[in-house]
Amino acid sequence: MMKLVQSSWTQHLINLPIYKSPRCDFTNFLKRFDLILQKLYNNKYNIIICSDVNVNYLIDDNRRSQLDAVLHSYNLVGIVEFATRFGLISQTAIDSVFIDTSTIRKYELYPFINRLSDHDAQLLILSNGEKKEKECHTYIKRKINKYTIADFQLKLSHETWACVFGGNDVNKIFNSFLNIFLRIYYSGFPLTQVKNKMNQNSWITPGIIISCKHKRELCKELQNNNNNNNNNNATLASYYRGYSKILSMVIRKAKRMEHDKLILNSHSEVKTTWGIKNKESGRNKKRSEVQALKVEGKKITVQQTIAETFNEYFVAIAKNVYRLIKNNRINVDNDNMDSHTHFMEQAFNKPYQSMECKCTTTKEIEQIMKSLQTKKLIWVR
Repeated sequence: MMKLVQSSWTQHLINLPIYKSPRCDFTNFLKRFDLILQKLYNNKYNIIICSDVNVNYLIDDNRRSQLDAVLHSYNLVGIVEFATRFGLISQTAIDSVFIDTSTIRKYELYPFINRLSDHDAQLLILSNGEKKEKECHTYIKRKINKYTIADFQLKLSHETWACVFGGNDVNKIFNSFLNIFLRIYYSGFPLTQVKNKMNQNSWITPGIIISCKHKRELCKELQNNNNNNNNNNATLASYYRGYSKILSMVIRKAKRMEHDKLILNSHSEVKTTWGIKNKESGRNKKRSEVQALKVEGKKITVQQTIAETFNEYFVAIAKNVYRLIKNNRINVDNDNMDSHTHFMEQAFNKPYQSMECKCTTTKEIEQIMKSLQTKKLIWVR
């Protein structure tokens, strides 16, 4: 029997009483117990298990290790460290309480002697109702979905573009078009703040982290036994292989469940499937953006200013080269084999034809596209 003191945790708790008779098949019990925890496990709720599974937690044996392996996969640990059942010549701790100590950080557990049975009750007091939040960072992105796209298209259709089609200066026409387009774009796709969890692999549960840590501890212990020529090395090696096999199965199942959830909730199953495939094969490398740029001793961190700086540099590169040549800061001696002018004359020995840009309209472009012949396909069997 366990008594839970009322606190702010009760609205986020799942109290699960479990009893296993001494004659019950332990392997079958673990399988059914694992299925129950799979159904109940949720990050929004905290599970408290009040159990009498006839596993003595005062000694380390095979049954306790098997039960802990199942519980640790859901980040549940036993907190009873005292005897709960007293006999004439023995005492055991077969009545235990299991909680998630990563979210329930402050608690108190006391034995409650009722003098009505050989099993003592436990009194659990939860003194902190604040759940530990995962670390996350925020970033800014534009809100782009089917509704904002429809609003963007509607605003474009209502625009007359009078200042674009009525002008004669190409630069003014382009600037007018760009200003109108950006005004509609910024209003149609507003900026929004998004929170992103630090852990990108959501299938990595706290239980898997604990199990991986325990596996590393077993590996170190096995290595130390090999160095010391311990006689129990064969038993430990067998246990380590079995533990590693079970952990690998748990990780594969966790990944499969997470991938199935992503595909089920996605708008494009094919795109999501290829994204998962590229992620697992290590092909999802993202392009690294320039975070800062130093120009003439000044550090620039605003992305828009960085883009404009690159644009101004490449637009004015011909003018800057001409200015440097005029100031004799670049060698233009054609006889010099390392000169850039010598290379250009060797590569292009014929003069270019003069080019002239003319203004065109959307209608003229459509007529040119319609005049082009489509490519004919020939099917070969």
